[in-house]
Amino acid sequence: MLAAGTSLGPYRILAPLGAGGMGEVYRAHDARLGRDVAIKVLPPHLAATPETRARFEREARTISQLSHPHICTLFDVGREGDTDYLVMELLEGETLAHRLERGPLPVAEVLRLGGQVAEALDQAHRAGVVHRDLKPGNVMLTKSGAKLMDFGLARAAGLAPVAGGLTESPTVSRPLTAAGTIVGTFQYMAPEQLEGKEADARADIWALGCVLYEMTTGQRAFEGASQASLISAIMKDEPRPLAELQPLSPATLEHVVRVCLAKDPDQRWQAAADLARELRWVGESASQGGAVAAAATPRRQAAPLAWLPWAAAAALAVATALALTTGLFRQGAPKLPRLTLEIALPHGLRLMEVPAISPDGEWLVFAATDSTGTTRLWLRGMGGDEVRPLPGTEGDNTLMPFWSPDSRNIGFFSGGKLRRIPLEGGSPLAICDVQDSRGGSWGADDVILFAPDSKTGIFRVSASGGVPAAVTHADLSPGNTSHRFPWFLPDGRHFLYWREPTSQARPNEAGIWWASLDGAVQRRVCDATSAAAYADPGQLLYRYENALLARPFDPRSGRATGAPRAVIPARPIEPFQKLGSPTFSVSNRGVLTCEVGWTGRDRLYWYGRSGRPLGPASGLLPMCALVDVSPDARRALYVLDDPGGGGFRVWLVDLRSGLGTILTHGVTGWNGAAWSPDGREVYFQASTPGREEIHALTLEGSAAERTVYVPATSPNAALDGCTPDGKHLLVEGQGASGRGEMLLVPISGSGRPQRLVSGAFSTGGVGDVSPDGRLLAYATDETGRFELYITSFPVPRAPCRVSTEGCQNGFGRWTRGGREIVFVSPDNRVMAAEVPAGAEIQVRPPQELFRLPPDAHNISWTREGDRFLLALPGEPQPPQHLAVLLNWQRAEAK
Repeated sequence: MLAAGTSLGPYRILAPLGAGGMGEVYRAHDARLGRDVAIKVLPPHLAATPETRARFEREARTISQLSHPHICTLFDVGREGDTDYLVMELLEGETLAHRLERGPLPVAEVLRLGGQVAEALDQAHRAGVVHRDLKPGNVMLTKSGAKLMDFGLARAAGLAPVAGGLTESPTVSRPLTAAGTIVGTFQYMAPEQLEGKEADARADIWALGCVLYEMTTGQRAFEGASQASLISAIMKDEPRPLAELQPLSPATLEHVVRVCLAKDPDQRWQAAADLARELRWVGESASQGGAVAAAATPRRQAAPLAWLPWAAAAALAVATALALTTGLFRQGAPKLPRLTLEIALPHGLRLMEVPAISPDGEWLVFAATDSTGTTRLWLRGMGGDEVRPLPGTEGDNTLMPFWSPDSRNIGFFSGGKLRRIPLEGGSPLAICDVQDSRGGSWGADDVILFAPDSKTGIFRVSASGGVPAAVTHADLSPGNTSHRFPWFLPDGRHFLYWREPTSQARPNEAGIWWASLDGAVQRRVCDATSAAAYADPGQLLYRYENALLARPFDPRSGRATGAPRAVIPARPIEPFQKLGSPTFSVSNRGVLTCEVGWTGRDRLYWYGRSGRPLGPASGLLPMCALVDVSPDARRALYVLDDPGGGGFRVWLVDLRSGLGTILTHGVTGWNGAAWSPDGREVYFQASTPGREEIHALTLEGSAAERTVYVPATSPNAALDGCTPDGKHLLVEGQGASGRGEMLLVPISGSGRPQRLVSGAFSTGGVGDVSPDGRLLAYATDETGRFELYITSFPVPRAPCRVSTEGCQNGFGRWTRGGREIVFVSPDNRVMAAEVPAGAEIQVRPPQELFRLPPDAHNISWTREGDRFLLALPGEPQPPQHLAVLLNWQRAEAK
């Protein structure tokens, strides 16, 4: 290793850049020309080998023949004492291999960068040079695009192959037989190379096909547990179709890669120029809306959430295709092919809701949380790649933005208010108060419709501010539903909204409804499991059983005029979105954006009371919706969404071994699981046809699952936990009057439930009884946000407020024998409030223990309050993606 300051001829070594089998690379300074360069030196112990020195000299001659914007430039060759070196262009950026560690690239980037590498290969092949070691580690990604590097194994066409037959590549830094790993050149070798046959330029085309596959899917085309199994896979197997791993990959790209990976060299692209031309054609066809099968329908993703620069090429394609789509369907123009484009969120942003596309189709606005944990609105133009925050929109995660009809203003919900902000930015204007928003829509007469919470109806208010007036009235008695997510129709007088389905809802009550602004008419349109949107000409969009459907619809009469068809088939969706919220957005021009799906796996980690990481507590697990630590802190309940769409499941995680197993197989509520005080039983919320139930399962022995409680009145019962004596459960729901209530339910099944607290609050604020059975902690959102309170138990008295700035998700738990209560603030601070012993109920001001990591999305803690269990991403997260669909009105989903 050369030390900084060492001179090689006129070059001064600054720092090492890397090392491989063919040499060490350093950053150096050329004082003559005043520039930094990259110097590759041949180590002395290799220089002593005549064959290796000859190969090093061949590399110099090879590279010196090549001059191309996507090939690393050779400046000089030198020798200092016994050290041979090359002086090359210093490339600022990262290797493709390093980039692929973060996941696959957007399709537009695959086409652009792949085409550049193909052009570089074409230049080399025309000069009689075959690279023979093309792989992601030998492609550098710079501001100017891809740069092909390291021709250490290249040879002039016609020279005999290196002696030794099938040997390990000199550029491989670790043996291929390392336990459990497959690395190095063999991953990208063509079959004829592995057979020891003469390899020509078509071997490079095979290698580029492998690289294109990996860029698109994030996975290698061929895998094996050993060198032998890998070679066997390359010789005999076919890689999985691109569309199985990347649903938005164009069918034409699949064709291009398949031809590259033909086992017979005569069946491949015969020249790199042909391959470059094909990649360019795929990209240009997409951006021009041409007749391409590339507009593949998104397919079901294999895994269940969470982040790359926006795909500028996809944005350009949308901008250019808008002119093609606008008005063509009204004019009876020839049918255009469906076109699906891909947009990825920038790194560090976590999407909270699907972006809302402006009516003119030129802007996307979305709520996202950045790397600091701050949630705000972000704006992105469809014709560019800039993403900018909207100052003044920082707040909670209920932003749910929507557009004014002229696309110049944005409505959103934050801090207990309905607000608006101009497109160009400025200070947001508060319009009116809300409690727990469920969507809004802006009409042509500057009227905004919105659902202020989950238990009232739809309200109207002037966009300039004023007193809201009810338009619909929700009846939350058993068998009825709440009203959510309005959508104005083109006439500005009628609108759509969604009524939430429940286990006790009467037939023909839930689904999409059509109503008038004056409240005079209401009509049920169809069943749906999400809110609806309307797109000209006459298309009703909504989700049903996780499929995105389009249905012919007359907005004037409010009637469906035809059968629904699938725009996107059923697949898993993000489980943390508000119930019924749309997973799509559509412009007046018919440009449709929708979420592609969510992926990701968690790992549970222990943290100390000061926020110091203590280490992992589990292996990789599917992404969770709830974690609850057992009383002995040896196990945890873990509620997660079934990737197959079968509902939520309860898992049991052993925090010593780190292994997780499925505990329940029936459908359960996302927040409904709790321990018995002795840790021998688990209680969970179970959904059965027509009703919600609470079941119990004994963990030891062979006792069968049993029913503990069947709610008689509440359609939305939610399990909070168990009392310290193990005799009662705390259950939240809504009574016959529609008011929120917390019940004390006997586990034995004998006796009537006792109402503990009730009021005008939403369900979801978790209750907990202190270990001594003297105090009850609970939360309500009567103030517009969840706040934590304590009161006496089992006979409540006047409550004492604990939180001062809100309580995230209404979740608080007792620790330290009932002398402390812990909760999380809305800005992700873990707070602890001391509760002194004594007859009088009192609580001291909460103190911050630590701030949650930005990517933590779940937390629980031990009964002693000494350790905290956090659910964090357990593996590098790919970017969240959106699909942009054009010409979908007449195309059928496959």
